[in-house]
Amino acid sequence: MAAAIANSALLTPIMIARAVAFGIGLIGALVGSLVTLSMIEEVNRKKPDGERISDLGSTPGKISRVRDEYRRLYPAGRLHIYYWGSVALLGIGFVGSAVCMFFFG
Repeated sequence: MAAAIANSALLTPIMIARAVAFGIGLIGALVGSLVTLSMIEEVNRKKPDGERISDLGSTPGKISRVRDEYRRLYPAGRLHIYYWGSVALLGIGFVGSAVCMFFFG
């Protein structure tokens, strides 16, 4: 009986909040990756074969270039807004998880 009580202490409200915040950050990272791939596909549709951007690899310079090209080719497009929303979601989730871990953990 004592072991069951000790194990129930593992799911404190702070632990649950940390897990939820971390999950929100992961969702932001996944959505950001998918939106970036969508932007690459859209940009590559308008470029000739020799100038296309590879789907593989991700560096800050490449992502910046893709965003700039997307905004140039699709001025009314909204994918870059979704990208920044996912980055905000990622940041909020991971910062929330870190706050739970370091201040309450």
